[in-house]
Amino acid sequence: MVRRWGGDSATPVWEVNTWSVAAFNALPACECRIHNPVGDDAEWTDGDRKLMSDVTGYGWHNVGITPRPGQPSWVFSVGVWHTLRFPEVAMFGLQMTDMGMWINAIGEQVRAGRPPEPGVPVVGVIEGFPVELRPVHQSWYRDLLGYGMWFYRAWFPVLQIVWPDRNGLFPWDEGAGERCRRDQPVLWRPAEEQPLGQWRYGERGLDWLWPDAPDRKVFVSKRITDEGYALTYVVHDRDGDWQFLDGATVSKGDVVVAHLGDMASRFPTTNGLGGLPVGWHAWIGPLGDWIRAPIPR
Repeated sequence: MVRRWGGDSATPVWEVNTWSVAAFNALPACECRIHNPVGDDAEWTDGDRKLMSDVTGYGWHNVGITPRPGQPSWVFSVGVWHTLRFPEVAMFGLQMTDMGMWINAIGEQVRAGRPPEPGVPVVGVIEGFPVELRPVHQSWYRDLLGYGMWFYRAWFPVLQIVWPDRNGLFPWDEGAGERCRRDQPVLWRPAEEQPLGQWRYGERGLDWLWPDAPDRKVFVSKRITDEGYALTYVVHDRDGDWQFLDGATVSKGDVVVAHLGDMASRFPTTNGLGGLPVGWHAWIGPLGDWIRAPIPR
């Protein structure tokens, strides 16, 4: 179960490499469900009870989110802040079992009195490679860390474990590998500063209904993008490409390239077309609904 948070709260401002253990200790105690029960335990799911049991018995619980089309898995801790007064830890883009093990390694370092420091590569997590920790901006919490918000019910600090490529290069280093860059979100920057894509879905949250990734390039009529014409015709070509058109005849010079995520966000009525098979097209019918059919040969 993926918990999502619908509230809001003030967020302390902390930037990359400016956080410190002393600053964490100066923050007020957490308002979590253990410190301040709210009497809603009768409504808890089995997953909720497992989380609470793990935090109480072990110190934290790791939440794993399975991969989706166009989006890798991720894992984050819930309870480290409550138990150890150190930020929760999140990791993205690798095998869930491994990420959970590496998050536990960070937690055990903190428990042993050896907390990581800002701006210093952390060793002893991934064998043979250092990792770095970056603070997560709150704008990402709702979609990616919802179970943490359910537990804490207010702001809590989170650090992202950033891993390097096989050559030891981090995503911000020149020449870093494609997977290292692609499969790790840049959570230390506000979500609104980044384009819709593999990790940011705008108001849709995690309800991604398309078979391709949000950063998939699609073809769009210039009349839609530049002149405000209505989107009335969608084509899923036999070669797998998507076209978003206004129903008029188009030539090569009449279209521009856009991202699928941008189009789905701008035209939410098209989200129901995610299941349109290859080689089919759809158009707006007289009643305003989408009519689907195979593309004539």
